[in-house]
Amino acid sequence: MKTKSFPYKTSFVVNPHAGGGRGGKTWNTVESYLHEKGVKYEVYFSGDDEGDVTKTAARASRDGAELVVVVGGDGTLKEAVNGIDLEKNILGLIAGGTANGFRRSVRVPHNAILALKGLFYWPVIEMDLGKVNDNIFLNAVGVGFDAQVSQTATDDNYWLKGYPGYVSACFQHINFPSRVVSYRLDNREVQTRETFLTVVANGRFYGGQLCIAPHARIDDGLLDFEIVDPISNPRKVVMGVLTFARKFTWMNGIHLDKAKELVINCEDDTMPVQIDGETKNMEKFPLKFQVMEKALKIVSPYNIKFPYKYLDTSKE
Repeated sequence: MKTKSFPYKTSFVVNPHAGGGRGGKTWNTVESYLHEKGVKYEVYFSGDDEGDVTKTAARASRDGAELVVVVGGDGTLKEAVNGIDLEKNILGLIAGGTANGFRRSVRVPHNAILALKGLFYWPVIEMDLGKVNDNIFLNAVGVGFDAQVSQTATDDNYWLKGYPGYVSACFQHINFPSRVVSYRLDNREVQTRETFLTVVANGRFYGGQLCIAPHARIDDGLLDFEIVDPISNPRKVVMGVLTFARKFTWMNGIHLDKAKELVINCEDDTMPVQIDGETKNMEKFPLKFQVMEKALKIVSPYNIKFPYKYLDTSKE
């Protein structure tokens, strides 16, 4: 790669704590490559406290960044999007978290150098965002089982870290009790259903390779809604396996729909909620969702048929 500068004034927002330190290690790889190629950029490092990434991304934006490249996981991305200027800024991403589900939803490679090289070549596309109450999200909001898993796996005191921690937490909470929720999609009638898992998705993937919303598109102006009835533990395991294969939607007890706006309510205030994998300062019910159509500009190979063929490191 002979390019010595990005097409835009570029700043990196790095969360070195993401993924149990994976964000910092990923940045070291990226930084070495940028120095080797003589590429100009600015870098900002966030702390590990709630809201630090949002403040850091806002600072990068105020300092004149056009392209804000986030190095971290889905939670880091969510915080950064809540801090940048959506009218002015373009988002880039390099996966440096535990699961990195969103990068699959926009087809960005896991390899940090390939993702970095793509920033020089991929187009800027406009994608939808979701909003729950006053919180913007990129990928998905989960209510119930998956939120409980995220809360446990991301606890600083949990005995197992990283992706294995999520797997362990899944089995730990396999008997997660179902609750009754009510929901309304757009202006339709309110429905009530007992559920152990409810998801509102903008992207297809979360938790790494879990294709939780196989029909979702980031540019269709709609949010995908999924609610799962109480099912036996063996069927939960089957559903988990089939979610990796994107084949779970045929199972009985899984209800899928789409909407521009929706409301979910639960009278049990112990029902957990995760937003892009984050459970700190969980949103309170009722959860009011709306889609923000074409609200985010992002560098992505989403619409490219063969997105990585010209990024071969061996040809440099």
